[in-house]
Amino acid sequence: MTPQEDDVLLVLLVQSGDIAAFEKLLRRLHAPMRKYVTKLAGESSADDILQDVSWQIFRQIRQLREPKVLRAWAFRIATRISFLYLKRQKRWRDLEDDPEFIRSIPVRMPLRLDELDADFLKPDRTCFTVEPGCPATALRATSFA
Repeated sequence: MTPQEDDVLLVLLVQSGDIAAFEKLLRRLHAPMRKYVTKLAGESSADDILQDVSWQIFRQIRQLREPKVLRAWAFRIATRISFLYLKRQKRWRDLEDDPEFIRSIPVRMPLRLDELDADFLKPDRTCFTVEPGCPATALRATSFA
């Protein structure tokens, strides 16, 4: 059986709900797709992108009508997700370099002790115990002053 025929068989198995076939399919796609994504988006984003690509393949593989085009379909998903990551990174870099944006971020000063609510400062006086002869999930809360 040729690799393409094997891919077709794996796709059909995955579409029928075989998780082991999906894992095998991802292992076969991983190395070439990682190389491709790394060239597109860089080493630092490759793992995040591949995780998103794997998730999208998993979610959408049942809609793949022609299993013969699996690789082209998967690489198209990888391309779109890579471009989305690059677009987000550019937006973030643009925001980081924008002094107006930096000045618009409110600076939250730490609260002073006199600003805290009295109930917040009160020590917690609740004790949780396990009842003898009961499962560990049966906890009893005892409050005392």
